Amino acid sequence: MMTLTKEDRFEELFRNTYDDLSRFVLFKVHSVSDAEDIVANVYLNFYKHTVKKNRSVNAPEAYLTEMAKNEIRRYFRNQKQSPLSLNDGETDGIEMIADEHDEIASMFDRFRIDAIWQAVSQLDETAKIIMTAKFRLDMTFKDIALALDSNENSVKTKYYRSIEALRHLLKEDL
Repeated sequence: MMTLTKEDRFEELFRNTYDDLSRFVLFKVHSVSDAEDIVANVYLNFYKHTVKKNRSVNAPEAYLTEMAKNEIRRYFRNQKQSPLSLNDGETDGIEMIADEHDEIASMFDRFRIDAIWQAVSQLDETAKIIMTAKFRLDMTFKDIALALDSNENSVKTKYYRSIEALRHLLKEDL
């Protein structure tokens, strides 16, 4: 039987909690890029605390939530002092493959993803939240509406208008 290392347990915890923690933070700060930064800080600090300093935590999910709450408080305290930039052009999950044809296809895929998220960053904050919740967090319209304390039809309308705005923005970039 194979024993999991602290790094393996951290990776498993990360995979199991990332979506929920991201949703929690996103709907507290209402800014996609700020939420991503906060979540990254939470996991980085948790990693340093548990793996690097070799400490254990009895209830890691609760601990992560408390860390997120503290990061959110820090965010609101420092919000005016250090505005964060919008950078939604990440391309996580796209791997370079040795085959030259696949490398070229992968390069075009990353270009398209970057272009789409760059266009999303030009939308208003509510549209960015809806698009991020829908595509990155795989949330339903109903869940997004609940998190935004809004009507599901309003969220759908905003989503479809945002899709049209993205089509327009992406056509201009081509």
